[in-house]
Amino acid sequence: SVVQSVVSLCSGTTTNIALLSNVAGTTFSWTASSPGSITGLGDGTGNVIAQTLINTSNAPHPVHYVITPTFNGCVGADIHVTVNVNPEQVLTVVPSNPTVCSGNNVVINLVGNVPGISFTWKASTTGNVTGFSDGSGSVISQTLTNNENVTRRVVYAVNMELNGCTNGPVNFNVTVYPKPSVTVSPLASTRCSGAPFNLALSADVSGASFSWVANGTPGTSGFSGGSGTTINQTVNTSASSPGSVIYTITPFANGCSGTPADYTLNINPVPTATLSLNSQSICSGSTTTPVAFNSAVAGTTYSWTAVPSGAGITGYTASGTASLPAQTINSSLNVAGTVNYTVVPSYSGCLGPGINHLVTINPLPSITNASMAQSICSGSNTSNINLLSNVAGTTFNWIATPSAASITGYQASGSSSIPVQTITNSNITAGSVTYH
Repeated sequence: SVVQSVVSLCSGTTTNIALLSNVAGTTFSWTASSPGSITGLGDGTGNVIAQTLINTSNAPHPVHYVITPTFNGCVGADIHVTVNVNPEQVLTVVPSNPTVCSGNNVVINLVGNVPGISFTWKASTTGNVTGFSDGSGSVISQTLTNNENVTRRVVYAVNMELNGCTNGPVNFNVTVYPKPSVTVSPLASTRCSGAPFNLALSADVSGASFSWVANGTPGTSGFSGGSGTTINQTVNTSASSPGSVIYTITPFANGCSGTPADYTLNINPVPTATLSLNSQSICSGSTTTPVAFNSAVAGTTYSWTAVPSGAGITGYTASGTASLPAQTINSSLNVAGTVNYTVVPSYSGCLGPGINHLVTINPLPSITNASMAQSICSGSNTSNINLLSNVAGTTFNWIATPSAASITGYQASGSSSIPVQTITNSNITAGSVTYH
């Protein structure tokens, strides 16, 4: 006899079937049969059937033992024992390599090779990850948060049970990627209109990439959205007041997007100057007309420098920061000289194009004739006087003044040279005619 005629066994464990008889000295032999998916069985003799049975299939299968008792050649009735061998539980994780971005929910299906398997698990990590917990069931659904800036893993140790048979723990990992944050600091800068803008992007997670969108105030141009690790753009503003562009930068790492950060690029306008007077011309020793500056950009300041055309020009102011003042300028040259004033507008460190104001200084001519006097007898002719000057192109005007009314025959006024004249003095004393 046997204690049990039907036995359930977990795959990989050993049978312990004790064979008993009412007749002392009885011996036993047995035959064993089963589907091919069961290994470890065999025919044998003895008082105990101890065989390690392995079920390589995904369903329970029986092993049939037919036991024959014998005593002194007398064969007793066969005894039948059935051992139902439950299969080993095999775990499949779906997805097979689960990953999740920090702060997101991960769903993992626990699938057994045999229907009816129940699952329990314990969860652990070596990093600063929160949101995991132990549990049971065929679905793990948890929101995992990685509080560091490096990749961490949560280890789930799964135990399985079916018909009193257990297997485990079977471990699998869930990779928890950190969400990157932009580490550019400060998140603002200022440029002059038309100046290059080059911003290297960085994040607290190694290997991060970036994308950005850009929005500018009215009048700004040259900006655009894009992707990469550097924003390299030349932004302009046509407005007369400062503008700005806001770049909304989103970091990415391991397929996880971080929190967008706004970077503000302030754009100062480049001022242009206008002058109340573009140029002027004066005689040496005269005073210039003051020149005022103006710009459409409120708050523009100005600086200017003066450069003369030659060393003989004096009296000008070499530089200044306000309007061009009235100046008395002298020239010792015998040709027209100039003083060129270059006015440069500036706004918040942004220099505009220089604009020129030209003052022409005309020299004062002198008569350079070697002799300016002659004597004649009354009624005689004077010599022609061709007037000369140190300044090329000089013209002359003159008037004649006699020393007494008795002087006649002179020409009262004229231009250019003083012509030949027949002058008479009706007085008995010498007289003169002075030409101015």
